[in-house]
Amino acid sequence: MVEVQELARGEDQEYLGPFEFTEEARRQAAEDPRGWASMVGVSRLVGQPFTAVVLSRKGP
Repeated sequence: MVEVQELARGEDQEYLGPFEFTEEARRQAAEDPRGWASMVGVSRLVGQPFTAVVLSRKGP
């Protein structure tokens, strides 16, 4: 179980999905909008972080 945060990324970043681990979400939301992020838009935090179960499996 991990803490995750929802992000509003904009349509151009929709392929990344709406959730990140909490620390990564905060880092992305704090990006300088005048830097490289201006090309794709700065993500915004949505709601509060919450606990989620992340399921994964190893590749071949």
